[in-house]
Amino acid sequence: MFTKPNGKLELNGNSIGRDGAEALAKALAVNSALTSVNLLQNRLDVPTAQSLAGILKGHPSLKTLCGIEEGATEANFEACQLQPADGFLVASDLAVNRALTSLDTRNNNITGEGAKALSEAVLQSASIQIFGKVPLAD
Repeated sequence: MFTKPNGKLELNGNSIGRDGAEALAKALAVNSALTSVNLLQNRLDVPTAQSLAGILKGHPSLKTLCGIEEGATEANFEACQLQPADGFLVASDLAVNRALTSLDTRNNNITGEGAKALSEAVLQSASIQIFGKVPLAD
């Protein structure tokens, strides 16, 4: 696995699919150099995305599966052709990212279980104040 010197791995939009994601999950479990992996837009199914999200929760150095910069306060994924599995990946990032105050996922195809996981993560987040350009509080 190629890791940039800054601990980032950009795999977004590579159509890695289930088999690629399963192989990546095994490698992530033992790689302590990575801090950021971008897996968005990879045609993952929901169970695979859920499995990857589980790795993020317990990983000692990995902070994002969506390529969100550490310390970033905004993440704009508007019109990025995100699918339900991507919704799970973004939701998993919200569980570990405490700096993010604004998230935009408008104009995507995050539906069903992915939309539910994302909306729950947004509502549970102590830091998100703006979701899709809409303030969550007065």
